Amino acid sequence: MDFHRGDSIFKRAFVFLSSTIPSGKQPKTRRISNSMRMKAARQLPLDFAGTQKLTKEWYALYRSIDEILVANPTVLELVHADLTEKQPKLKRNVEGIASECILRLAIVQQIEGFSFRELIIAVDDSQMLRFFCRFYDDPIISHSKYATLVNRIRPTTWEKINEVIVRFARDKKRFKGKKLRIDTTAVETDIHYPTDSSLLADCVKVLSRLIRKVREIAPAVVGNGRTRLRHAKKLAQKIARGGKSLHKASGKKLYGKLIAATERVMTWADEIRKGIAEGKRGGLDGLELQALAKDIEQYLPRAQQCVHQARERVLNEQSVPNDEKLFSIFEPHTELLLRGKASKPVEFGHMVELHQIEGGLISQYAVHLKRPAEPPLLQDGLMEHQKTFGRLPETCATDKGFYSAEAVTKAQTLGVKHVCIPKKGRRNATEERRERSGWFKLGQAFRAGIEGAISVLKRVFGLRRCLREGWTHFQSWVGSGVLAHNLVLLART
Repeated sequence: MDFHRGDSIFKRAFVFLSSTIPSGKQPKTRRISNSMRMKAARQLPLDFAGTQKLTKEWYALYRSIDEILVANPTVLELVHADLTEKQPKLKRNVEGIASECILRLAIVQQIEGFSFRELIIAVDDSQMLRFFCRFYDDPIISHSKYATLVNRIRPTTWEKINEVIVRFARDKKRFKGKKLRIDTTAVETDIHYPTDSSLLADCVKVLSRLIRKVREIAPAVVGNGRTRLRHAKKLAQKIARGGKSLHKASGKKLYGKLIAATERVMTWADEIRKGIAEGKRGGLDGLELQALAKDIEQYLPRAQQCVHQARERVLNEQSVPNDEKLFSIFEPHTELLLRGKASKPVEFGHMVELHQIEGGLISQYAVHLKRPAEPPLLQDGLMEHQKTFGRLPETCATDKGFYSAEAVTKAQTLGVKHVCIPKKGRRNATEERRERSGWFKLGQAFRAGIEGAISVLKRVFGLRRCLREGWTHFQSWVGSGVLAHNLVLLART
C-alpha cells in the first residue's frame, strides 16, 4: 500500500479496509438513485485544531452554528420541501446533492461575504468548511449548479426559517422581547447607474445577442442584416463622455440616432420572433428557438419603455415620473429611492424593514416592492411581535419617520408603556417635556443601536447589494442575510 502526501485520511482508510477484505467477499454497497434527493448527508464530528486564536474562534463559530442547526431540524425540513417540490427536472449530477448542503452553503456565503464563485472555491479549499457543509471528501458542485438550487428556496421559506430561529432564541437563549426598535434601510439591486443612453445601449446589446443566437440555429429566419451594435455603443460613449458639458442640440442629435438604432433592432427582433412562431420547427432546435423567442418577447416591452422615457426626457424635454421609469432591463423591479443622505442621495433597490429586540436579535423583517409609508408599519410590527413573544414590548423606539399622532396613540392604546418616537416639526410644551424625559432619552439611545446592526448587515452579511437576479430572489437574498446575522449572534451568545 503506497500512499502519497496529498491523499486524504478518508482515501487511506478506504484503501486499508479494502486490502483487509478477502477477495470475492467484498462488502455490499447500497446504490442511491441520482433522481432522489437526500435530506441530509452523513454526519462526522466537526472538530478541528487551530494554532491561532482567530482560527480557533472561526472554528468555534461554525461549531456553534452547526449545533443550532442540528437543534432545529424544522429548518432542514423547510428547505428540503422546496428542493424536492415538483419543478423542471435538473441534471442528474445535481439531484444527488443533499438539501442540507445547499442550506449550509447559503449560510457560509452570507457570513463570509462570498460571491458564488468565491464560495465554491473557498469551501473546496477548506477542510473545515467542507465538514460544515457536509461534503466531507465528496466533490463540490459548481457555482452555477449551486445558484440553480439555492434559487429554488422560496422567500416565504426563508421567513419561516427565521421564525424558527427566533423562537429558538426565545426559548433556549432567553431573548424576552421586552424592547423593540424598528427602522428601514435600502438594499440595492446589482445594476449599473442608469442613464438613458446606457439603457438604450443595453437594449441593443441584449437584442443583438439574441438575434445572433437565433442566426446560429436558423440563419434563414434572421437573414443577412446587421445589428450595428458597435455603432450604438459609440453613440452611448459620446453621450456619456460629453456629460453636462454636452451642448443641448448635440445631445439631442446623438440621442436621436441612438433611439433610431434601438428601434431598428427592436423591429428586426420582433420580426424574428414572429418568424419563429410561424415556422413551428420541432426537435431540440425548435425548442431552443422557442426559448429565444420567449426571451425576445420578454425584453421588447422593456426596450420600448427605455425608448419612450429617453424620447420624452431628452427630445421632448418632458419630465417622466420616477414611478413610470425603468432603471434596468435586467432588474425591472428596481425602485429609485431618495432618502436625503448626503453621501448617497440616490439609491436603486428596495426598502427593507427591520425589527430588532434587546441583545441584537432581528425578530422580524419585511422586503417592500414599493417604498411604504412608515407610520402604518408600527402597529403591524407590534402585533407580529406579540404573536412571536406572547407579549407587547415595554419600550418601542423608532426614528421620526415613523411618527404620527395616530400611530403613537394606537401603540399606547395597545399597551406599550414607553413609545419613544420623536415628533417631526414643532413641538408644544407637553411634547417638549415628553422628549426631554429620562425614559424617552434612554429609549432613543436604545434605538440608535439598530443603526449599527444595519451597518453590520451591509458590510458583513451582504445586504449592501443583492447578488441574485429577480424580485423573488432579491427577497430570498435578504432573508438568508438576516438568518446568517441571527445565527452568528446566537453562536456568540
